Amino acid sequence: MQYGPKIVTDGLVLCLDAAEVNSYAGEPTTNNLDSSDRANANTGPNVSNNFASIAMTKEVVNYSSDRPHVYRFKSTNATGYVSIGYNSSIQNQSGSVYAFSFDYKVIRADSGTTTNLNTANTTVYGNGYKNPATGTTASNLTSSEVELSDGWKRVTKTYTCGYTGYNQTRQDLNTGDTGDFEVLIDNIQFEDKTYSTPFADLSRSATNGWVDRSGNSNNGTLTNMIGTEASHYRDGQVIMPVANSYLDFDGSNDQVLISSLGSSYSNYSLEFWIAQTGASDSSRFYSWNAGGTFTVRYRTSPKRFDFHYNPLDGSPPSTSVSGVTLSDTVNGIWHHVVITNNSSVGAIVYTDGVAGSTGEAAVAMGNYGHILGTGYAGIVPTKCKIASFKIYNKALTAAEVLSNYNATKGRF
Repeated sequence: MQYGPKIVTDGLVLCLDAAEVNSYAGEPTTNNLDSSDRANANTGPNVSNNFASIAMTKEVVNYSSDRPHVYRFKSTNATGYVSIGYNSSIQNQSGSVYAFSFDYKVIRADSGTTTNLNTANTTVYGNGYKNPATGTTASNLTSSEVELSDGWKRVTKTYTCGYTGYNQTRQDLNTGDTGDFEVLIDNIQFEDKTYSTPFADLSRSATNGWVDRSGNSNNGTLTNMIGTEASHYRDGQVIMPVANSYLDFDGSNDQVLISSLGSSYSNYSLEFWIAQTGASDSSRFYSWNAGGTFTVRYRTSPKRFDFHYNPLDGSPPSTSVSGVTLSDTVNGIWHHVVITNNSSVGAIVYTDGVAGSTGEAAVAMGNYGHILGTGYAGIVPTKCKIASFKIYNKALTAAEVLSNYNATKGRF
């Protein structure tokens, strides 16, 4: 993993991590940018400028391995702005909210220090550039900007459409001074959403939407997980901000479904980073996708996490083992929860590196699928955020549990 000391990898058979873009690239979406405006087509958006009659060059360049198709606008001794028009490939509907986003970077070739652009001037037109020419067709325009690495910045905007048709957005990028500079534009995206998500060149599917990084292809498919409005964005190979990299479960029907691991394990460990945001007593955030009792729950009195399961010896038919009592487990407080089961010793729930009581050994983890966000068949779902989920084919020791906790707690 990328963060902190190395996690335990011995016995790791599944590893889902929402911070790593190769594991979670963002919720399902479609980039509705018109194909003629895609940089990989070696073309580009409509561009104009007021550079005082000084020629401006526009080209598509391979900036880096993470940014292979970047628009570069370059001018000498220039003042003013670059005005870029982006077209939508879908008919926007009047009164609906849409989002668009892009990355930019300013490179100075002189002694100037201005590397920010004034991106406030945004205009949305109807069919055709400046048509209708009488004014904008957008209202309620919102805008935000975040710092990325290597001098890049990301701009996200939303607006309420005032014209039904193939709208075009004109974005003025004002440098605010005179000099020799380049403006680089990347990752332009139009979405039929009320918020922006991390960039997708064409679309991003829910199938295998949370990818297993253990190398075993135990990927998770996102079910009903659109509309979470989590403030994720992509910076290189990491979903940012790292502290807020998670999947948001609505406590209704949001789920991540994982197919069978292909084996049954008598000794195993389940590991979560989870923040409850509105759970009720006995709400489940993990279960295996089969009959029987095998689930991880939140309890309210006292506040704790527990493992509810069928014991190995069958008596009683079901039982549970609890983690330590906490002062609070809701209101978005992050906790590291680990369930270990050793067929000879028993089952233990660890919370933030601290062991609770030891219960009877649980039945083997069968060759079944797994569910995050709810119990089997949607029973008692949990409103929560889950940032990572791991399965080991062994019972982690107390020292290994604590090591994993210390390796990742800095993110939360």
